[in-house]
Amino acid sequence: METIDLVVTAREKKTKGYLNSVRKSGRVPCVMYRSGEEASIFSVSLLDLRPLIYTHESHIIKLKFEDGEEKQAILKNVDFDVVSDRAIHADFMEIRSGEVISIDVPIATHGVPEGVRLEGGMLSITLHKIPIKCKPADVIGHIDIDVTPLKLGQSIHLKDVQALLDSTKHLIAGDPGSLVLYIASRTKMEEVTPAQQVTETTSTQTETKGKADSKS
Repeated sequence: METIDLVVTAREKKTKGYLNSVRKSGRVPCVMYRSGEEASIFSVSLLDLRPLIYTHESHIIKLKFEDGEEKQAILKNVDFDVVSDRAIHADFMEIRSGEVISIDVPIATHGVPEGVRLEGGMLSITLHKIPIKCKPADVIGHIDIDVTPLKLGQSIHLKDVQALLDSTKHLIAGDPGSLVLYIASRTKMEEVTPAQQVTETTSTQTETKGKADSKS
């Protein structure tokens, strides 16, 4: 698993206008949290942040401060502008070696399911990332899932994913019965109309913008 270096610049906790000026300069306001400690506020280059956003891998991030201090962290959340889809705020969580952390690890499916190849079904993924508890040294970039043998109507749940992992290092944090993916019939998949999808997307984007505007 690759560690990514990210150079950060200290910033002040000021007005919305100040934060917008930071964004106009090509930077993203950020906050780093750690339980029981005061949050750190800083900004990072949007260009440097993008590879951490648009990735199919999880990463440990080494934050490099101007005074020479370095801290390890994971990226927990990114807010986007609803019009431009540009990153406008990021939350990090500080981590330390040896402690158990919670991190969302992307899944990577392999193969063509039998239910798709022979029965005309569709692969539907409901969880693209799996919540894992592990130590920083044991963080994995992704979880490989072979979907080749799955027939129409068959599915994979969190308990099945746990069986693919080394339980002495990686424990799934969540309901073992939670659905990860399944092979659906095309008829059922087409019951969701484009209009419904647009409405749901618009609602989600509006909520995200409201959250970002309330952050400093």
